[in-house]
Amino acid sequence: MFRFSLKTKATLLLLLFVTIALSALLFLIAYLLVNRVRSIPLIFLLIFLSLLSLAMFWFMYRYLKRYERADVQLHRQNEYLQALHETTLGLISRLDVAGLLQALVIRAGSLLGTEHCYVYLKNSAGTEMEMVFQSGIYNYLDHYPIRRGEGIAGRIWNTGNLSHIDDYSTWEGRLPDADRDVLRTMAGVPLKSGEDVVGVLGVAFVDEGIHLSNEQLELLVQFGELASLALENARLIDESKRELAERIKAEEHLRKLSVAVEQNPASIVITDTSGVIEYVNPHYTELTGYTFDEAVGQNPSVLKTGETSNEEYKQLWETIIAGGEWRGEFHNRKKDGELYWEQALIAPIRDNSYAITHFIAIKEDITEHKQLEGQLRQAQKMDAIGQLAGGIAHDFNNILTAIVGYASIMQLKLPGDSPLKKNAEQIAATAERGARLTQSLLAFSRKQASNPVVVDLNEIINRVHQLLLRLISEDIYLEINLEKRGLPVLADSGQLEQVLMNLSTNARDALPHGGPIVITTEAVTLDTDFVLARGFGQPGRYALLTFTDSGEGMEPEIVKHIFEPFYTTKELGKGTGLGLSIVYGVIKKHNGYILCHSTIGIGTIFQIYLPLLDSVPAGREEKVPEKVEDVHGGDYILLAEDNEATRELIKNILEEFNYSVIVAVDGEEALERFREQTKRISMVILDVIMPKMNGRDVYNEMKHIDSNVRILFCSGYTKDVVVSQGGLDEEMNYLAKPFTPKELLMKIREVLDNG
Repeated sequence: MFRFSLKTKATLLLLLFVTIALSALLFLIAYLLVNRVRSIPLIFLLIFLSLLSLAMFWFMYRYLKRYERADVQLHRQNEYLQALHETTLGLISRLDVAGLLQALVIRAGSLLGTEHCYVYLKNSAGTEMEMVFQSGIYNYLDHYPIRRGEGIAGRIWNTGNLSHIDDYSTWEGRLPDADRDVLRTMAGVPLKSGEDVVGVLGVAFVDEGIHLSNEQLELLVQFGELASLALENARLIDESKRELAERIKAEEHLRKLSVAVEQNPASIVITDTSGVIEYVNPHYTELTGYTFDEAVGQNPSVLKTGETSNEEYKQLWETIIAGGEWRGEFHNRKKDGELYWEQALIAPIRDNSYAITHFIAIKEDITEHKQLEGQLRQAQKMDAIGQLAGGIAHDFNNILTAIVGYASIMQLKLPGDSPLKKNAEQIAATAERGARLTQSLLAFSRKQASNPVVVDLNEIINRVHQLLLRLISEDIYLEINLEKRGLPVLADSGQLEQVLMNLSTNARDALPHGGPIVITTEAVTLDTDFVLARGFGQPGRYALLTFTDSGEGMEPEIVKHIFEPFYTTKELGKGTGLGLSIVYGVIKKHNGYILCHSTIGIGTIFQIYLPLLDSVPAGREEKVPEKVEDVHGGDYILLAEDNEATRELIKNILEEFNYSVIVAVDGEEALERFREQTKRISMVILDVIMPKMNGRDVYNEMKHIDSNVRILFCSGYTKDVVVSQGGLDEEMNYLAKPFTPKELLMKIREVLDNG
């Protein structure tokens, strides 16, 4: 039904008012004339004029009606064109797909006068379409993916053209969803990329009686074409943004990789497939001495020393050409000739088609690691030698126990005028020197714990003299010049012997062609001036031990580090770098000081200062009884000793002095004999280390049987070592081998009398 605009209605009302007023005026005039003039023609003239006015109003009404129709149509067309223009600008300005799809829904509804709109898009697989944006009634409906031909959107997907339905609720192709029956007039257009339908834009009305004109449908088609272009544009821009973001990300990743390669602490080398260097990082140039320009164009073989076999190089190339990774070590040579070790990983670099284009080598300098490995192996070897020496010393102590024992028995039984008595004394003296040698071996093996006592420094040097001769070669002359008076110091003899042996070994290596080693001792006094000048120590009296060799000498820079752990100037495998650091640690532990002076081509001097005591305290002197008249007894003694010679000696000594002896050869037998004769046994002598059960385990079991049992432990190690290793407690009775019969008998008497 046509409706006038408000302006036209006002015009028609004014014209109607004027026409009625004019007609009324003409009829009034005609009435007056009829009553006065009574002129018929005039009356007809007036009536004609009145009718003419009415006719003019009718014609004016019809004109305005036609004009209004054209104006409304033009206005509507202008509205559509304006909306299309705004839509075009709006869609083109949308650069993101998500924002564009939302704008499509809003603009489509604005153009056709509805709020019920939707957009479907194909999924990535292209098998179904899914609703991605909607408005109006579609916000309250359930949405499911559709396939070709399903519903109006599937129909548009299938045909690729506009689809229009006047009443969706009665359409036979509607979706099987009762909630959608509220929809009436519907229309939709395809969204295309080229000729391919990628989506559907649709509008709907829920009011009855609404019909879309051909102009509206054409406008929807035009909008769909513009929307397709805008969607394609947005997709391209999105793709460009993604590609740009990925490129920026890749460039940033490449920059980080470049920095990582440039600043990497490992050497990185890139070669072509023939092995020609194309790139080296700064660490390579710093390590090898070759500049970047000198390295590029060269072959890595410029670093070869010839120590890597051809077979190994062949295996390397076969591995990387086949696409694998090769790992191994090289002993290479720098530009200046210095040798170094590298651990290398060499792998292929591939292009996008997976073809090998280059090789990359990542190499780490492991020279220091190799040196530490060598030092560790040397330290392990020395530790093994030490354990062997300690074991030999322990076993030798058992042998010396028998020698000393039988020699002492011979001395006791031979008459004073017997010519054999001097031989027995010589045997005992020789065995005593052997005992001192075993103590040196135990010190070398570090089997003796720290046990500082007041000792004479000169005596220590004399005791270790023979052992030092064994350490140095025959072309080295050892000269010893000692202070005539004794030099009492509070020290652990074994550790000081270790110091002398380490210094001797160090001097031997500095004298490859032989020469003298001089050891001197003297008493010195350090005054305040000396302390201030040297920067160490406390004023007072010291025993000075000077150790001099005429070897090759050392640079001042080396002397600064000579006492640092693992610092060595010797070739790989010929030194641990621990000897002088141990010397330094021992001297510091004794509250002493050590200095090193060295000159190239002249030799090296070590000066050791140890605090000097005034005299040996009386309490420190060991009192050994001279007679054994009071050691006779008639007690039963259980003797557990696995060494046959030592066992027979002790048995003979005890029986000689009226002791009854029960013998056991191992720990288990000793425990069995003790169970059998607990009441008769007055005392048990146990070797600390025995087969089957050690002495401590036997002791623990015996204490369960008789808590008052008296036990004397014996061993080739000193008591402090056995205690430190958990074999004994400090308060337990102990006698170290080798011992004389007198010492054994006195110790037995002490245990029996005191418990």
